[in-house]
Amino acid sequence: MYPFFFIGIALADLETSPVRPLDRLRNMSMWWKVPFNLLLITLFVLYGSNSNDGSEHCHTAVDEQCPFYKWITVGNFIEQV
Repeated sequence: MYPFFFIGIALADLETSPVRPLDRLRNMSMWWKVPFNLLLITLFVLYGSNSNDGSEHCHTAVDEQCPFYKWITVGNFIEQV
């Protein structure tokens, strides 16, 4: 089970504190927000394309896991959902 509920509680709690760290993102210039959001969208799309669960191989049965999926999953540190 993923801790999405607890992460949501933590973020909501941050917003009620006197020092709000997410204001730093809100106050960024548009010239920083656009590339930052493009980076996040790119990571979302690339990780979403990960159909390789580690047991599948890149091109043939003797190949290792594709380097692309190793890079996207940070060396299989991030598990596929």
